[in-house]
Amino acid sequence: MGLVIVYHIWPQVLPGGFVGVDVFFVILGFLIVRSLVREVEATGRVSVRSFYAKRIRRLLPAASLVLLATLAAMVLLLPQSRWQSISFDVIMAALQVQNWKQAFGSGSYEGATALVSPVQHYWSLAVEEQFYLVVPLCLLAAAALARKSGLPRTTACLYLIVALSAVSFVHSIAFLAADQDVAYFATSTMSGNSASAVSSH
Repeated sequence: MGLVIVYHIWPQVLPGGFVGVDVFFVILGFLIVRSLVREVEATGRVSVRSFYAKRIRRLLPAASLVLLATLAAMVLLLPQSRWQSISFDVIMAALQVQNWKQAFGSGSYEGATALVSPVQHYWSLAVEEQFYLVVPLCLLAAAALARKSGLPRTTACLYLIVALSAVSFVHSIAFLAADQDVAYFATSTMSGNSASAVSSH
């Protein structure tokens, strides 16, 4: 994430520094998918309840505290003319859809930075949370496919994730040509990296 920090502080020094976010998503996808595939291989299922509980315990307390502190600082430090827009941003962040708010509320990644929303950085956390919602369900489907088809569990996971990744990749290329700025923040264009986790396993 050092690339992103340098980009935001000195954008002229590292104009492509936002790629650090993509690197983060690749690493995240690899680690999460690998752990879930190992669970499928060992048990033939995914404990969705346990998975979500761990994510909630890890992310929700700190994220909620920052949002509450942001609201308090807003009331204490900023004019009332800013309250409505910042409160809306906080709500979008709390609902884990800040990436879609950024996609349709700003002209570009650089433009989102220029808006100086105190919670604009929550867009990447929103993508992470949306990833967490979908991936365990996909691997549950892979486990069911393995049971019905007789395929090895890891193979079933690989087939399903490669198929989903291919669809996401094609979609991201088409979306990029149509609207580059929205495509950067869209959840559906960021799921093409998971296959490497299964294939390496």
